Amino acid sequence: MDDVKTCPAHDERHGTGAATDDTLHAVAPGGTAAGEEEMPVHPDLEAFIESIPWHRHLGLKVLALHPGHARLVIPFQAGFTGNAARGALHGGIIASLADSCGNAALWTHFGPDDRIATINIGVDYFRPAPLADLMAEAEVRLLGNRIGNVHVRLAPLAEPSQTVAEGRTVCYVKRMS
Repeated sequence: MDDVKTCPAHDERHGTGAATDDTLHAVAPGGTAAGEEEMPVHPDLEAFIESIPWHRHLGLKVLALHPGHARLVIPFQAGFTGNAARGALHGGIIASLADSCGNAALWTHFGPDDRIATINIGVDYFRPAPLADLMAEAEVRLLGNRIGNVHVRLAPLAEPSQTVAEGRTVCYVKRMS
């Protein structure tokens, strides 16, 4: 894709103009167009993500954030067990982590004051997730002024190549600044 454009927030910070509200742009790997510098994420973003009450309840921790990407982990808690006989996490925990990680990846293009709301989420479960810490990695695929599309992969933290599920989120974005 020779004409890959950066996201509107990136364009605005670099002074290259913003897209119209109805335009979606493919976001290149790393969150920027080829040859452009990567912008840092908001300095308060990690603390903001970890301070959300639901995230605190889950024990969610940020492992990595950079433009267009997020990696989060939920430490195992006995209450997250879905099927004790199979030794599997509950699917709701997996879906919740997919949603939270997708939102975190979008927030890397904005800041804690901006609003993100999930419009749609889909999760494909490939195998039971073991009763262990669960990691999610998210990548922003498309980003417009109002809508973002994110792909999320979930795996046990101890076995990151063992994908247990993949998610796709579509989110409404409202920039407050």
